[in-house]
Amino acid sequence: MNEFVQRNAASVIGILSGFDRLLFRGTLRRIASASGLSSFLAYIKAMAAVSRGEFTINGLRNRDIRTLLYPNASTGKTKIDKAKTRRQSAAVGRKLAMLRVHGLIRKVPRTHRYQVTEKGRLTITALLAAAQANATVLAQAA
Repeated sequence: MNEFVQRNAASVIGILSGFDRLLFRGTLRRIASASGLSSFLAYIKAMAAVSRGEFTINGLRNRDIRTLLYPNASTGKTKIDKAKTRRQSAAVGRKLAMLRVHGLIRKVPRTHRYQVTEKGRLTITALLAAAQANATVLAQAA
């Protein structure tokens, strides 16, 4: 650092000094427990479903995402099946609402469809890549 400052002394106006590394202790509270981690993974699955290319043009509906997240879902013909379908639809609705609040998807006016925003495409792609990253491969690459 001192060599750099001496070489470029004519261009340097001032010097800020501080810590070059910070060490944080603690945990990420939302994913520190098993339930928090499973919730995080559920949102990752929802983001993976939302970012599929088949929804790029026409957008996506709750029903589309529900069939991807719950592939063995019932048909809804019996009373028990209808209740299960309603619960699954409500769960998907909460996930879509969370993605919408964060600006990752937007509602298409006067329809039941959603579109992934540009911010959503970038964010979801980055989160999916981070979720699939292998720590040993990343450590070797560094």
